[in-house]
Order: sequence, then structure tokens, then C-alpha cells
Amino acid sequence: TGGRQLVLQFPDEWDFRYDPDNIGEGKGWQNTQIDLKDWQKVRTYSGTLSEQGIPEKLTWMWYRTTIKTPAELGKPLTLWFMELDGYETRVYANGKLIAEAERAGRKPLDLDVTGKLEPNKEYVIAVQTNHKKISELALGGILKPIMLFSGELPTLPPAPVDKKAGSKT
Repeated sequence: TGGRQLVLQFPDEWDFRYDPDNIGEGKGWQNTQIDLKDWQKVRTYSGTLSEQGIPEKLTWMWYRTTIKTPAELGKPLTLWFMELDGYETRVYANGKLIAEAERAGRKPLDLDVTGKLEPNKEYVIAVQTNHKKISELALGGILKPIMLFSGELPTLPPAPVDKKAGSKT
């Protein structure tokens, strides 16, 4: 963790639904009080969606869960996705956008949420991710644990340069 401290691990079970027309944000799916009748409970890291009998779809995906932050949060505060198969991702806390990223899927993702969460408070966390492009394994969505860390991100050394070719190796 490079000196970072684990603050909170998010639960495995979330509410989930597909959003083929990308209407979820406009309908307020990120808000705290919504009707969950068309949502289903899924495990996010102890089983893939297909292992849970949910067919793979190339579309927007939404996840929702509730967390309670501890009394001490520390700074900076980073929301870390161990593995997320999505290309555009937005994270909401109690209906407010707290982080977003555009990037290729199936890699770890660090999102700075410093000052966006308060200590000792309950939050409805909503994650919207674009899974309209197929990945090599066609898994989709949240695939590994999500954690909240405090402390500075480790600094990686620069990649070595191949002096003969003039490029990084």
C-alpha cells in the first residue's frame, strides 16, 4: 500500500441494474431514495455476473450500496477499485458526484475523494460504468474489491530507458 492505510473495504453485495439507454442519471439512480424494484442483488467480487446467472450485456451498468465511514478518515483519501471492467466511470455519494474517470477497463483505478466524504456518516454509494465495449473476458462491471485508503499514493520509479533504442522498456 506504500504507506497508505486501509480505511474501509466496501461490501461484496450491491444492488445492480443495466442501463441500455443511459437514462439512469436523469432518472436519479444516484440518489439516496429510489425505488429498487427493478434492481437485483449481486456479488461484486466473489462471483462474476455470469456465475450468478446474469447474462453479459454491452451497456451502461449501475451499482449501489450503503457504507458508513469511520470516525477517522485521514488525508488524502483515495477510492481504489482493484479491478473494474468499464470505460467511463462515475461515483456518487448520497446523490452527489464525487469522482469520475475515463480509461480503459480491467485495471486498478485510484480516484481522489479527499474532502468528498465526512467521518462517521452513512452514504449511499452509486457507481455508473460504461461497459459498451467488450473486454477480452467479457466479464463487465466491478470484478474485485473496492477500498477506501488514506495517505499518499506511492510514487513509482520512472521506467528504464533503453539507450540503444531510445525508448522506455
